[in-house]
Amino acid sequence: MRRAAGLAGIRCAMVLNQSEAAIEFLRMLNREFPRDPEVLYVSVHTYSDLSTRAAQQLATTAPNSAQAHELNAESLEVQGKWDLAQKE
Repeated sequence: MRRAAGLAGIRCAMVLNQSEAAIEFLRMLNREFPRDPEVLYVSVHTYSDLSTRAAQQLATTAPNSAQAHELNAESLEVQGKWDLAQKE
């Protein structure tokens, strides 16, 4: 029951854009169910979504910052676009 409530809490928190609440649910679930496949799966996707949201916020609020350029360069490197990454 606690596991199901935690998973539902994550979904609700993410829909409502409440990152801190989502992270608290993740911490609780990973502490209490550290080897549960569904908890691990949801953790991966939630942290990935939070990362994407933070990157979008950086691009929106500080598109010309050194950090935004570095993040863009890292993305280009992952895609194998070395020349573009170096120029970034």
